[in-house]
Amino acid sequence: MSDFMSDSMPEQSRSASASVARKVAVLAIVVVAIGLPINDRFDYFTLLAAAVVVCVGTIKAMPSRWIAAAGLAALIAAAHVLLPAPRITEGHNVFLPGPDAAQKSGLPREVFDFVDKTFAAQYPPEKSCHDRSRGCWRLDRSAAQDGFAFSSDGFFDRGDHSRRVTGIDFSDPVQARLGVVNELIYNWSPNESDIERFTRDRHSLNLFDRFHMRFPLYLMYRFPVAFAGSTLCWRGDVLWEGASEHFDVLSHRDMACREIAPADAGRRIYAVAIKLDRPLAMRLKPSWTVWLRDLFAEALTLLGVIGILGLLVRVAPRKLVWPAILIGLSLLIIVIDDINLIGGLRRLDSGGDGMSYDG
Repeated sequence: MSDFMSDSMPEQSRSASASVARKVAVLAIVVVAIGLPINDRFDYFTLLAAAVVVCVGTIKAMPSRWIAAAGLAALIAAAHVLLPAPRITEGHNVFLPGPDAAQKSGLPREVFDFVDKTFAAQYPPEKSCHDRSRGCWRLDRSAAQDGFAFSSDGFFDRGDHSRRVTGIDFSDPVQARLGVVNELIYNWSPNESDIERFTRDRHSLNLFDRFHMRFPLYLMYRFPVAFAGSTLCWRGDVLWEGASEHFDVLSHRDMACREIAPADAGRRIYAVAIKLDRPLAMRLKPSWTVWLRDLFAEALTLLGVIGILGLLVRVAPRKLVWPAILIGLSLLIIVIDDINLIGGLRRLDSGGDGMSYDG
């Protein structure tokens, strides 16, 4: 009996390892179909749903189905490359003035002068923190403050900018997913500097608008011609490039809109998030052609993932009930704690180890 058990245990272990390997392989095929990076709500929840189905289901072993699933994933990936949804070039960074900022920032002179003047009005030099022992922001300028900041979203195709995005929609810069705000060089002591990182409402049930970014930031967008006919709405300060590289300053206290004309293709639009009484907010209303191309890309992904799972996974619907309940409860807890974690980026408090690990 003992010999039989000793022989069966390695066999069971090998069987379990093979099952796990097959599940991982299915998820890898799903990731190929979705495409990297997986950094928006639709792609993430598609992967999450696929992971639940794969984990609770049984993987089919027929080679013909694996070949068909791999071919389908390759076809979907190729379609995403050959028929991509239109993307907007985005650059962003923190703005801190200094002796060499005008030359090193990389901002057009007209834009730099406006941003520098706005910063001085919000943070008067005579009230600035100069005591470095208190963790003030007046440190030696870092090369990370020049040009546009690195964004992991743009790891595969960053170029000279931070990333490329398919849409713009935030009512406060805290929702814009700017990882630069968690860089270690900005880890000055809390409540010791005249520049705050962000504020949070700790004393109410305001779940959807609890956090507000107070970091001085600027964002730059360049729209391809495909976005002509779309409408860009914003609150705050925007510098819109016109002819001869001249920038028009367009400031709105409340949300107002402007249509993107064909002549605006490739021109730079800078948004400035410095004034604390007028938090920057931006929303892009895509034209119907852009909307259809986005919808096509999402439908292609969803149908491809459903096809792959149908080919490779067998699952009883009742097994999906408890995972769905647990995911729903987890989302509820996240909403109560910080809704921006759902498809967003958590701003880390200065002075904590989170900034050190992230930086």
